[in-house]
Amino acid sequence: MWRILGTILALLGMLGVSLMPSLAGSLTVDDLQGTWKLVEIGSHPMRPNSTMALPEFTVSSESIAGFDGCNNFWGRLDQPGSVGTTRIGCPEGVLKLPLDLSDPLSHLRSGQIHQGRLILPHRNATPSAVFKRLD
Repeated sequence: MWRILGTILALLGMLGVSLMPSLAGSLTVDDLQGTWKLVEIGSHPMRPNSTMALPEFTVSSESIAGFDGCNNFWGRLDQPGSVGTTRIGCPEGVLKLPLDLSDPLSHLRSGQIHQGRLILPHRNATPSAVFKRLD
């Protein structure tokens, strides 16, 4: 039996499956503290340029604030529907933050953190995304 378990764990390791404490669906607000910058969306790496700032957000205590690619936003993680934003018109083709701001905490909790990167799954019309912790 131990040999089978060892074989299974070895196969999972070869496939890149991690049994780290931050498994999908188990993230807490404490895990999410800090600033996160978008580095990948829908399996495509993001590269900053002089005309486009990359979306990012900061979680501090129970609050979230950031830049969605066009507008600034802020609100409470523990109060779904509480996120407010500026209302600047966005040029066509602007990269938007791939995070469900109507209920950001449930979307963030569905992700996983691995090696300083927050990996969020696809959700409704929001594509999968990877964010890098800045602090």
